[in-house]
Amino acid sequence: MSAHIVAGGRIGIRLRHAARSSLAIVLGTLALALGVGLSPASASPAQFVSPPIQSWRLNGQGYATVVIGDTAYVGGSFSTAKSFDGKSKATRLDLAAFDVHTGALVTTFSADTDGVVRALATDGTRLFVGGGFTTIGGVARQNLAALDPVTGDVLTGWRADANKAVWALTEEAGVLYVGGAFGQLGGKTHGRIGSVDATTGAVRAWAPSSTGQIRALAADPVTGDVYAGGRQTAVNGQPAAYLTKLDAAGNVVPVTFTLLKGYGQGLDLNADGSRIAVAGADNQVRYFDTTTGVESWHYHCDGNGQAVKIIGDTVVGGYHDGCNGVAGRDLALLDLATGARDTSFMPVLDQFWGVASVDGNADVLVMAGRLTQVDGQVAGAFAIFPAAPTP
Repeated sequence: MSAHIVAGGRIGIRLRHAARSSLAIVLGTLALALGVGLSPASASPAQFVSPPIQSWRLNGQGYATVVIGDTAYVGGSFSTAKSFDGKSKATRLDLAAFDVHTGALVTTFSADTDGVVRALATDGTRLFVGGGFTTIGGVARQNLAALDPVTGDVLTGWRADANKAVWALTEEAGVLYVGGAFGQLGGKTHGRIGSVDATTGAVRAWAPSSTGQIRALAADPVTGDVYAGGRQTAVNGQPAAYLTKLDAAGNVVPVTFTLLKGYGQGLDLNADGSRIAVAGADNQVRYFDTTTGVESWHYHCDGNGQAVKIIGDTVVGGYHDGCNGVAGRDLALLDLATGARDTSFMPVLDQFWGVASVDGNADVLVMAGRLTQVDGQVAGAFAIFPAAPTP
């Protein structure tokens, strides 16, 4: 499960995985003693409402978003942020921050870049930024940087430049995994995928080598396995099309994800790492067993799956073009167990390329993409959907 959601505050609490593991051991021992099986703990389905809140808007395209506490960060290709009523505006080059409750621009955060931002992640205390840039916040950084999430200041002691574009980031247990088109990371040879120490920026020895661009990453906090989606046909010289499972040492784990016909553009793991949701370039969001590679379900739309996030018992899928024959119906809430769509939430976006990234928690859903309206309401490059009222 990606570690880039920190709910309820700006400081990440890193004890949840250890607590979950300890609880699993206790419950497993009890189950063995009683001779019974265990079912995964049930979470609640995430439910949201549309149209989104009346937020500020951006004048270009959003490619990445991440939520930290009460702030949504949006990266992409844009130059101006404008208030919902159009009376206020501010320069924001490719990266901006917004209050998730009001939609207002966070004016204390500024970190302009000279090129596109394609990936965002966090460990709860740092904001990691990847893309195609050479400066950020006026500081020289090539395609990868770490920022103070409150001010946007570049962390000057943290540096791990990539010599070509970064497309994917995910953080887990103090490690930032990086994917893209690069051949070097921090001056060391890395074939389109690598990892760095999230605290220091030091490049780690973990160095698989992919034949193609990596577009999405997910890391399992329990096993240390890492999943890489992208245009690869082989990793470490072994056939591994579209989606590759790697162990903690960077070796390919031989799992064939059945039925996957297009490269993974978005990945997320369920709570125990037994399943992975894949938004793929085959017009699908698919849900696979991570050990066998067998598909549990899929949801087909009219354009490629481009983003995915698991929130509670819900898989949020983002597409382009439309779904179910309706243009712009690009954001889907899918049941974690069955893949059935929640038809009470079916917002319509007005632009063909639709959803590029999704993030959030039980209280808020944030999407970034190409849009100027959602359900007829003005928007721009991103939208914030509040949780549905409790019955």
